[in-house]
Amino acid sequence: MAAAGSNVRVYTRRECFSPEGCHMTCEQGEVVVNAYLAPHEGATTIRSEREVHFAPKPADAARAPLMVLICAKE
Repeated sequence: MAAAGSNVRVYTRRECFSPEGCHMTCEQGEVVVNAYLAPHEGATTIRSEREVHFAPKPADAARAPLMVLICAKE
């Protein structure tokens, strides 16, 4: 249980599986707190406080990379 007067932060996790990459955004009133590829091969570009673009390296078609965006309410 949170102590009285403490700040509680609400997080949202969004996922995308695609060999071509993904463009993901946080909802209005949320900001990016983490963004990553799994496996960690390719580029993750934070374009703004709410917008991220993932460009994974080409992978085995049977194993599409996971792209994860973690947002938090402001």
